[in-house]
Amino acid sequence: MDIRGSKDSTKVKATGYECFRWIYKKFKKKVDNEKDITKIKNNYDKIQDFYKHDLHHYYRFLYHILKFIKSAEIPDTEKFKYSSILRATLSAYELEMIFHNGLHSHGSSHFKPLLEYFSFLKNMDKSLLFNQNQMKSYHDVAFAPSSQRENLLKDWKVKNPNYCNPNDTN
Repeated sequence: MDIRGSKDSTKVKATGYECFRWIYKKFKKKVDNEKDITKIKNNYDKIQDFYKHDLHHYYRFLYHILKFIKSAEIPDTEKFKYSSILRATLSAYELEMIFHNGLHSHGSSHFKPLLEYFSFLKNMDKSLLFNQNQMKSYHDVAFAPSSQRENLLKDWKVKNPNYCNPNDTN
């Protein structure tokens, strides 16, 4: 992944995980201290659309890895271990952008439940959020430390009964 200049496509402005820092900074500039959640989402839509050639591929890749882990015929403890390894490879800015993608129309129905199921956002740097109330759009299990995960996951499963079958098509 790389971010190139709009006027000079040979000029590389960011590569790899640094692209997410670049995109986050552009997103932050658009938000400009906005606290209204709807306006934040609208600005994310614009950012997501502008960088869609990189972001859509990236989010689909992560989604399919998490979906594969969830549907694997291995014990849940192993599933959570593998999703934790995946999460450990991500930067703070990647997790921030993943958080927003889970709330976006492209991610809310399929990606967001996986983020919640695997407590994928538990290490997210919440100080990067533009409005802490955005966290209420996710079930608490999305941010749960291992010690609280089991109880919160039980509640999540009650609220998401169609997403609990490991062989589902989601």
